[in-house]
Parts: sequence; structure tokens; C-alpha cells
Amino acid sequence: MRCCRRAAVRAHRLVRWPGFDIFVGVIIFLNAICIGAELEYSIQGEDTPMLQAFEYVFLVSYTLELALRGLADGVKCFRDNWIKADAVLLVVGWGSKVLDAIAPGVDGLGPIIIVRSLRLMRFLRAVRMVGRWKTLWKMVSGVMGSAETLASTFITLVFAVYIFTCFSLEIVSISPRLKSDPPANEVVNAYFTNFQATAMTAIQFLTMDDAKDIYRPLVQVSPGFAVFFAVVFVIFPILLMNLVTATLVEHAISNSSIDESMKREEIKRKVRELVPRVKNAFRELDDGSGQVHMEDLATANFANMPGLDGVSQILTPQVLVDLWYFFDADDSGFISEEEFVNGVLQLALSETSFEITEVKHLVLANAKNVRALRQAVDRVLVAVTPSLAPGSGATTALPSARSLRTTG
Repeated sequence: MRCCRRAAVRAHRLVRWPGFDIFVGVIIFLNAICIGAELEYSIQGEDTPMLQAFEYVFLVSYTLELALRGLADGVKCFRDNWIKADAVLLVVGWGSKVLDAIAPGVDGLGPIIIVRSLRLMRFLRAVRMVGRWKTLWKMVSGVMGSAETLASTFITLVFAVYIFTCFSLEIVSISPRLKSDPPANEVVNAYFTNFQATAMTAIQFLTMDDAKDIYRPLVQVSPGFAVFFAVVFVIFPILLMNLVTATLVEHAISNSSIDESMKREEIKRKVRELVPRVKNAFRELDDGSGQVHMEDLATANFANMPGLDGVSQILTPQVLVDLWYFFDADDSGFISEEEFVNGVLQLALSETSFEITEVKHLVLANAKNVRALRQAVDRVLVAVTPSLAPGSGATTALPSARSLRTTG
């Protein structure tokens, strides 16, 4: 049992180590590259024994990762949907290898084809790593949060394309002047011959995809079409696209404000959860007087206390002693329950490292001591100055430089 606990603790430290996720991300990135190369070679009908060997390496790596997470967190790790997806992908991956070994040359078996198709789900691991990069995740979450706005925008664009198609069929397709000119007639037959072709032309105008080859021959034959295409250019690429951009930006700003409010609510929730736990930690140190001294913090041990996951890095003797001046704000020589709870919560919710916080409060404490020393010197000078005034009859008791050298 003791060996299992030690292994679980080491696995927990390894999984929580920031470099662990980076290492797993590198493996996922290399696996995605190998999958693409394997697909390329399989289309050409070439064997890829080296890539297949790498596939075994990746499967073993993912199996070890899942085993470490299970050893570190137990069954709780499967509450994460990404861990569940990893487990499914591992079953599919090893299952495909087993079926390939059983029937390596049979391609007509339905289950084998399905399993081999499911192997493409390995790309989901690459999607999993999106959440590890904050900037990329902000972009993805912004797009996901703008789904309703994007749907409305898409409907607007479809409606605009439909209107353009109907007008073009009525104005361009039946124009006798265009049909009498061979180059213009060729453009009409290629881009405005039916509803489908005209709709594709509208999308081409919307995306500015080489539209000059469409409108230029028509405008040369009939200059009146310049007004029609000018209106199309104003509405499609300029007005609609800028409107879409403005809508998305506005939605992103509103989402940002919502995220800030949600972040504040999350902080409040975290504080409500941590306050009773931190109070229990203080009562473990308190001898009943409601006061905790530095000696109590130096011998503190919260390792066996449950529910302190969010403040476990703070509730260590080294951190508590080093940040004594941070907790003892009134310089009374002891810490009350309120000071202890407020200090731990500030450290838990702060983005500043413990070292910077320690240096900051040491500087403030030294500045406070210097001010107190200066005030004491000023009081001494005020008391001594009248006795040193001329005619006071008092003699100075200041030692001479020679006597100082002799004494030294």
C-alpha cells in the first residue's frame, strides 16, 4: 500500500508538472504529421513500415499517459471528457491493430473498414491541445460563442445571393444586346445561363474571386450594366463584409464583458469554498487563544487535511514563514484568524508569485522600520537641541574623534 501511495504521489506530481502537457502536445503534433504522411503514402499504394512502427510508439505513449492520469487521479480523471475521448481512441487504435494482425490482407470486411475509418478520429487529440494555448483557445471559443451571430450572418448572405441571382437572371440573361455580342454572349452562357450558375457567380462577386473577367465584357457592350455591378460591389464585398466584421467584433466585446463577469463570479465561488477550509487550517494551528505565532507556522503540517487543493502550495511552513510580514499586517507579532484567512485568499487568487510578494512586503517592512527609526532620531534631536544652544550652560557630551579612535 505504501508503494502504491508513493507511486500515486509521484504520478500526481508528474501529471501536474507543466512540462508534461508540453511533452504530450509534442507527441500529438508528431502523430498528426505521421497520420498525414501515412494517408499520402496509402493513396499512392506504398507500404509504410516505419510509419506503422511509429504508430505503435504513439499508442504506447498515449497508453502510458492515460495510465499516469489514472494513477494520479483515480477514477475521477474520467470526469474529463477529453480523457474519455482518449480512452475511446486508444480502444479503437489497439482494436485496429488487432484486426490488422488477424486479417491483414482482407479489405472487404465491413468491421475492419469501419475500424480503419475510425482511426482518423486520432486527429481529435490535436483538437484537444487547442485548449492548452490561451490565444488560440480565445479565437476558437470566440468563434464558438459567435455561432448564433454567424448563423444570422450566413442567412443574410444567402438571402443577398438569392436576390442577386434573381436580378441577374432578369437583367443579364435575357439581354438581347449581350446575346448579339460573341464575347459577352460567351460570358452570359458561362456565368448566367441558369439559377445555379448565376448563384455561383454571386458568390464569386461576394468573395472578389476574379470578378473582372465577368463584368468587364458586359460593361463594354452595355455601359448601363456598370450601375448594376457598382451596386453589387457596394452591397456585397464592402457593405456586407464590413457589417459582418462589425457584428463579430461587437459580439466578441460583449462576450469579453460576459467572460469578465463570469470570472468574477468564479472568484467569488472559489472564495466561498476556500474560506471554511482555511479557517479549519487556522484552527489546527490555534491553541485556543485565537492567535498564531511564527513558531506555530514553522511546525505546521496540513498534509493530512482534506479540501486544501486550491491552497496546498501556500500552506507550507516555508511559504508561511517567508511571508510572515504579509500575514502580520499590523506588526503585532501574531496572526489572528481574520489576518490568516485574508492572507491565504489573497495569495490564492493573486497572479503574482510568492517570491515577488515576499520581496514586496520585505521592502515595505524595511521602509516602515526606516520611518520609525527616523521618527525616533527626530525626537532625540528635538530633545537634545535646547541643551546645545549657546548660553545654556550645558556642555556637550559628544566624544571627540581621538577618543573614538582610542576606544576603537
